Amino acid sequence: MRTGRPPAPPSIERALAAIRTMHHAADVDPPQTKGARKVLSGYRERLALAKDPAARPRKADAAVPDALCAMLATLDRSTLAGKRDAVLLLLLLGYACAARVSELAALDIADVAETPDGLLVTVYRRTRVAIPYGRIPATCSVRAVRDLLAAMAEAGRTAGCCWCASTNTAASPLR
Repeated sequence: MRTGRPPAPPSIERALAAIRTMHHAADVDPPQTKGARKVLSGYRERLALAKDPAARPRKADAAVPDALCAMLATLDRSTLAGKRDAVLLLLLLGYACAARVSELAALDIADVAETPDGLLVTVYRRTRVAIPYGRIPATCSVRAVRDLLAAMAEAGRTAGCCWCASTNTAASPLR
């Protein structure tokens, strides 16, 4: 309740899921949530009847090209981290190949192949996805990924995770 408003039902659901997940991770029997979910259902109904804004899902506006350009302008694209952020910040690659965040995080350098028309990306457990060049160079995922891979190769990183500093560990982010 950092906002001063009561929590929205999806926030409560995430908290319940987190509690159960942590119990599973600790190899402890998770608490029963049937009662909490029943109370949550009543809370959701009460919010809907009161036409409370918390009953409606909130959606962010789409980032239009001008907004994407403004976000990219804040990055130092001459550094490895800046090149990585250009790809990840806007999820240019994820948006272009309709990948889930977990699939995007699992990409290895070997999963990305350059073609004359753009990129061919092998997304985890799916077929290859062709990504053409974008019309606006500043928001083009193909150009951003090519810049990142070229900078990584220049730094001696030619295999492993697309977003990590070395092939030894996935926990070493680019700096």
